[in-house]
Amino acid sequence: MDELTQAQTPSALSETLSEERAAARDQLAAAWQLHVARIEDQLTSSGWREDLERVCEERFSQLGHRLATELDLAIQNSRQQARCEASQQLSQAARRLRQSVTQEEWAAALLDSAVPFASRAAVFLVTGQALKAVCGHAPQFRGVEFPIGAAPAFASAIQSRDTVVALRTAGELSEDVAAIVGEAPEARVCLVPVMARNQVVAILYAEADPALDVSGLELLAALAAAALDWRAWSAPGGIRGLLTMATEETGQWAGLSRPEQELHLRAQRFARVQVAEMRLYQSPAVQAGRARRNLYAELKQDIDSGREAFRRQFVSASPSMPDYFHLELVRTLANDDPAALGEDYPGPLV
Repeated sequence: MDELTQAQTPSALSETLSEERAAARDQLAAAWQLHVARIEDQLTSSGWREDLERVCEERFSQLGHRLATELDLAIQNSRQQARCEASQQLSQAARRLRQSVTQEEWAAALLDSAVPFASRAAVFLVTGQALKAVCGHAPQFRGVEFPIGAAPAFASAIQSRDTVVALRTAGELSEDVAAIVGEAPEARVCLVPVMARNQVVAILYAEADPALDVSGLELLAALAAAALDWRAWSAPGGIRGLLTMATEETGQWAGLSRPEQELHLRAQRFARVQVAEMRLYQSPAVQAGRARRNLYAELKQDIDSGREAFRRQFVSASPSMPDYFHLELVRTLANDDPAALGEDYPGPLV
């Protein structure tokens, strides 16, 4: 019995220690839980949770406001920079277009200006019943010529005098253009007419991926048209074939001396300014005169005054002087309709 008791004693002792250890751990855990509970009660009663939430709310609110302010500032700076860049691009485009002397220079300026709006572009001149490519982002464009009737989309733009968005197919653009750009029925192209003297004188062809900026292209076409109009009336010999000067029609310009050419240019500027002032300051009378087709009757005092000043300053100074004042009256006041000046209009000075 003594040996058996001695053999069981270490085992019983180990078991007892294990039980005591477990009990101690349980008590310690309970004590820790109780302590934590008391601390939580104290923190809860002291409002620490509300304080913490308030601090977090304030900090994140300040952070959100700061981020929003910085984001707004970044957006404003980005927009301002974009506006400045766009303004610079348009200013450069207008300058290049106005300074162009030949068809090729004018078309190249228009083509380069279209780069921000199109992945590929070309400029076609309207020559009678045909279209002729002057330049394009693909070298194959240059010199391509085809009948307007072979390109329904081009014909529609010319007839409607409005922008046309068409499929990139031979059936729409002609076999000649399709051979250069490749047919892609899922793709769209933009055909923007360039107007001068109420006629379509050129078409700006443009492609873009994924979307076309039609407004930007139309703005470029307007700048190009304004440059054509300005060139036609301020620099005889420029943009030949698109617009024709009165002095070129009579074959006189090449025979004029340099001082005489400068006198012609001053006369053209005078005519433009006089008629522009009528359109600006006498708008109701201009509108009424156009509607009743008696512009001279509505604006008799202004027209007679302009005619007399033009006669005194320019006609009497040069025997080769066409009546630019009359031409400007017909072109911009009467919208190329001489009959709109009325039956009482006395006609050209020379």
